[in-house]
Amino acid sequence: MGANLTAVRADATPAGPKPSLFDEQPPLFQATETAVRAILGPMAYSAADLQMVDDHIAQGERHIQLQHALIERLKSHGLPTEQAEELLTEFEATLLQHREHRDLMVLSMASGSS
Repeated sequence: MGANLTAVRADATPAGPKPSLFDEQPPLFQATETAVRAILGPMAYSAADLQMVDDHIAQGERHIQLQHALIERLKSHGLPTEQAEELLTEFEATLLQHREHRDLMVLSMASGSS
């Protein structure tokens, strides 16, 4: 059980945030396909790319299930859950980004631009 709890320790956080394409631009994936192409340029996707994103989505779903179970275990032992719940929120946001990315890839592949 101790190994599972390390994911929610404060000292397990990285030294600093890593810059990301999505930082300060959460509406990026709500943009139209044309707007995304204007921002990112032409993208060519393969079936392997799509499979990789599908794998990331499946992995994210597993992380979320495990995090829910961890939160329940923490609660059942009367332990604090705030950090575990914050991490769950991050997992859910990341999963949403993976799903939106997959949707954009499918649109791009369907329009023949890949």
